[in-house]
Amino acid sequence: MHNRYSIGIITKIILLLLLSLLITIDTRVLESTVLLLFILFAFLSSPRSIVMDDVGIRYNLGWKEQWRDIRSFEVENNNITLLLSNDRNRMIKNISPDDLTKVVQFISSKVKL
Repeated sequence: MHNRYSIGIITKIILLLLLSLLITIDTRVLESTVLLLFILFAFLSSPRSIVMDDVGIRYNLGWKEQWRDIRSFEVENNNITLLLSNDRNRMIKNISPDDLTKVVQFISSKVKL
């Protein structure tokens, strides 16, 4: 299962849990629990960022790969798919058009095709 799907599932489960707590249980008793769940929900639904350095590439709240494990990459629209040496694929979606060329140039300089 791709990590972005598991984050989405976790977010939906937390949202349903919050909703059920607010509907079925007296919130005075669980105010701190509900507040903590709201904070967790906000953290999980926050936007992700890409971190690239000399070691590898990391997608915050998600996966990380080293440059030596990336065989090649493909660019389609505003998405980049990384093809890994273990036959897995990693995808970075919805990169802004202004940043896409910079990201592709950096990945090209690090990945040995």
